Amino acid sequence: MASRRLRRVGLLTGGGDCPGLNAVIRAAARTGFHLGWDVWGVEDGFDGLLTRDVRRLTGRDVRGILQLGGTILGTTNRRNPFHYPVRKGKAVVEADRSPQVLRNFKALGLDALIAIGGDGTLAIAERFARKGMKIVGVPKTIDNDIPATVVTFGFDTAVNTATDALDKLHTTAEAHKRVEVGREPRLGGIGEWLAVEIAAHTGKETRNLVLGHLQRGGQPTSFDRLLGTRFGAAAMRLVAEGRFGTMVALDPPRVLAVPLAKAVGHGRIKKVPLDSDILLSARDMGIGFGD
Repeated sequence: MASRRLRRVGLLTGGGDCPGLNAVIRAAARTGFHLGWDVWGVEDGFDGLLTRDVRRLTGRDVRGILQLGGTILGTTNRRNPFHYPVRKGKAVVEADRSPQVLRNFKALGLDALIAIGGDGTLAIAERFARKGMKIVGVPKTIDNDIPATVVTFGFDTAVNTATDALDKLHTTAEAHKRVEVGREPRLGGIGEWLAVEIAAHTGKETRNLVLGHLQRGGQPTSFDRLLGTRFGAAAMRLVAEGRFGTMVALDPPRVLAVPLAKAVGHGRIKKVPLDSDILLSARDMGIGFGD
């Protein structure tokens, strides 16, 4: 069986931090320990494979981290090994350093790698899979915009954080008879634009609030802790079964494997079905969507 040939498995987290990452690390590591494998943590995403910054994980490393936000392995969302910024004279150019990652992967004696991240990290993982690296992906995002999985861990916590903020904003908005508009900064300033439009059409004082990284931080909800645990254990099972080039995904009630290529790539936008009962319920209550 594949599990008898494997001895050293690496774990890395890439992209922005997200509630539930430590739950995945904990479950994957403990599953590996149970199989009798060495589990190695790669620091700061794929950068750790460029610098050989890895450490062997023990039970003590993953004890008591289930409820913690962030990631004990560190992460980065600024460097892609296939387009890595390097200085050439006075200029900074992009270079393909993926061959070095592959060499270090072998030199470190790693038999397989579990990459936990969003669309960027998973796209990198898929390219390495095509180059022969034995790799399994775990999807994470607070935006829940990765295709091939119904939901990702981190989303539930982010929604709860936003909901709590809106509940608190309602009280101060009502007290001052103003309108509060929340926004996520990556939407390109839509919050400011919407605030101006609301003020112009209603005549009410309107302000906008940026939640930003507050949605990425803090303790994961019980849902995200459980989903992260399921994903971490499932990823290590896929490694044991030799099912590389895949990603774990939630297809309720099951967690299953899908090809990494199905979850990444241009044009793979996760859309809300127009016949969704959530949209229908909103329309039934007179809520419009601008159409």
